[in-house]
Amino acid sequence: MSNTPPQWLAKPTKRHILLVGLLLLSGILLSILGITDIFTTPIFVRKNILIIFLQLAATLVYIKMVKNYLQKK
Repeated sequence: MSNTPPQWLAKPTKRHILLVGLLLLSGILLSILGITDIFTTPIFVRKNILIIFLQLAATLVYIKMVKNYLQKK
């Protein structure tokens, strides 16, 4: 088994960037709506910290993907 990253992460195309960006934004929005009543409950409470960390990790992977795309271009 090789240790090379997937092609969509190492050599992303514009289509990959757009698709992953839309999935990331919709996933974050849906998870925030799922864990809170967005108009009455604050997002940053102790019980939601794990989901917030998962969202931050996904965002960091997306930033790395965009960085790889810009370097390739």
